[in-house]
Amino acid sequence: MVEKPKPLVDVFRTKRLRKKVKRVFRDSFEKGYTKEEDIVNTAVYLIKEKMREIKQRIEQACKFYLKYKDKPELLVKDYSEYKEEVDKLWLKWRKKKPSIHSAKEDFLKDYNEWLFKLAFKDVLEGER
Repeated sequence: MVEKPKPLVDVFRTKRLRKKVKRVFRDSFEKGYTKEEDIVNTAVYLIKEKMREIKQRIEQACKFYLKYKDKPELLVKDYSEYKEEVDKLWLKWRKKKPSIHSAKEDFLKDYNEWLFKLAFKDVLEGER
């Protein structure tokens, strides 16, 4: 089964990473690794692992954005939880514009901006 693209979520939160680092270091000490070199190697491993995870999540967020850019119907079909938000955006522009065509142009600009913020919200909000 192919995994659906997802927005970037939870990648820059450090609480999980801190817990993992503590657990790995605790496990290292329990195994008798007390040399500085062992500790550094463990830290390097954790950093590389986190970087792989970040890269994978960014790729997923890019796929998510590109798949649903200019396609609100597809987003709502795949993710019904966003229907209300997409409907609000459409109604906002439908009320402001006299024709459906002009409303749709402005709606898509607004929708794509909202979608970008959704896809990359962890990056835009910064580290927690």
